[in-house]
Amino acid sequence: MLESESEAETPLVPVTFVSAHLAPAEDAFERRNQDWRGLVERLVFSTTTTTTDHGEDSERAALLGSSTTTGEEEGEGVFTAGSGYLFLAGDLNYRTSNTLPQPEDVARFPSLDADASDPLHYSQLLREDQLNREREQGQCFHGLSEAPISFPPTYKYKLGARDPRQWKFVHSRWPSWCDRILYLESSTVTVTPYRYDALPLFPTSDHRAVALAAAVVLRSVQAGPSDSESAPATDVQQQQQQQPAAPFPIDRDWKRKRDEARRKELVVGGLAYLGLTWEGRRYLVGMVIGGLGVWFVLRSMLSV
Repeated sequence: MLESESEAETPLVPVTFVSAHLAPAEDAFERRNQDWRGLVERLVFSTTTTTTDHGEDSERAALLGSSTTTGEEEGEGVFTAGSGYLFLAGDLNYRTSNTLPQPEDVARFPSLDADASDPLHYSQLLREDQLNREREQGQCFHGLSEAPISFPPTYKYKLGARDPRQWKFVHSRWPSWCDRILYLESSTVTVTPYRYDALPLFPTSDHRAVALAAAVVLRSVQAGPSDSESAPATDVQQQQQQQPAAPFPIDRDWKRKRDEARRKELVVGGLAYLGLTWEGRRYLVGMVIGGLGVWFVLRSMLSV
């Protein structure tokens, strides 16, 4: 939450950060659009009230205090009636072609050191960006903006390169701007981007992460509860009309689906811990040996 020096003059402004990894593959742009719709419909924030028990021993007290959650069925989605900021960032996976590149297409791959007037400059390939195409057609990221892209594609690079002169694109995938940061503006909030750029490539990754430096400013003070009675009805209606509305309604069954997802996360996380970590494997081997030991003991007891 953003808070001014004087709470009486300016109310708290909600700030929502969404990190997403959408469906991969060149031809899966429609699945990515559906992933965006799923975020709007099922990413719901419950009303939370936090209270702190000051009587508890300070050494054992939780840093954020104890919290109670109320009104879960009346939660808010990522679009909070246009009253706050929304940032969406991550591997959104939109590509620059609907099909995999053919051997002859490699000659069209952008050169990282090409001049802006060169046909191999990345700006030529940026014209084929699926994200911009789908957003202009109203298929995804409704109402969201993005700072101008002035950096080469962020995907897909060969692994192991430590020197920028060794950065090369993999020939099996179209170079694309998979990693993006978008934001929502409204009549009451504005985002002023200062720099939008790609970070250096890590040797262990085939992506270049992106970073956005921006200023967020509250354009106008919203009427608080005490001012709502005196505020003209026409002004309130005009402000609501200027605020962007959610492109999709919140899924009525969001709470059950969230609970199911959490149970699946526990199962997948537990299996990954047992199968992919050394500590988990030791526990797994111990459980197998213990189970076999119990089985042999019971078998010997029953055979007597």
